[in-house]
Amino acid sequence: MNTFTCIIVDDDHYSTEQLKEYISDTPALKLLYCFNDSVEALTEIKKINGQVDFLFTDIEMPKLNGLELSKQILSKFKNLILVSAHVKYAPEGYSLEAKQFLTKPFDFKKFSKLVHSVIQRFIIDKPFIMMKLGAKNDMAKIYTDEIIFIEGASNYIQIHTIARTYVPYYKISVIDEDLKDHPYFLRINKSNIISANHIKSVSSYKILMSNGKELNVSSAYKQKFDWFVKNVIFKK
Repeated sequence: MNTFTCIIVDDDHYSTEQLKEYISDTPALKLLYCFNDSVEALTEIKKINGQVDFLFTDIEMPKLNGLELSKQILSKFKNLILVSAHVKYAPEGYSLEAKQFLTKPFDFKKFSKLVHSVIQRFIIDKPFIMMKLGAKNDMAKIYTDEIIFIEGASNYIQIHTIARTYVPYYKISVIDEDLKDHPYFLRINKSNIISANHIKSVSSYKILMSNGKELNVSSAYKQKFDWFVKNVIFKK
């Protein structure tokens, strides 16, 4: 079963406890953080590498409301769920591509129905690539957001994902071309393609990936990498 990560932002303690309980009772969901202060949430969420699957946020909060918060961290979540007693905010929320509007008060049945409807659409829409493995023409469906980096070796490549490593008979130049429409991927040397979603840290032209692997940017790719840092990594 796929597990989807969640963050809660709500200054109402009763609402956060209710959401925490419902998320705990939903096997497909995993709570990462819960914030009662939206300014603190903004600071901490910006530090996260990659994207969270669900952001549940209240709208009416002091200092920074949920709509303003969401605008500033759009690249940090995949599915925005607005939680409010005031449906008047729904149109503005949908302009931020909010997937659902959870109206207070709500019970577990309503919460569960909403979450599973989003998950079903999310699974269908989730980008992936198909790879042929071995001599028997076995095919693997690899979700692009789970790819950490790709390593080339002659006519084979190693696709390192969160769960495992795939070794298809494929050239790195070909998969580089296949991924050109996925903005979070970049080739950084003759042998490696990285995903911005899984970069842990960058020091000069040394990159530490989320699985602990350190990779170097070669001189021929430094100009592209500088652009990538400025326009992709720093905007996440």
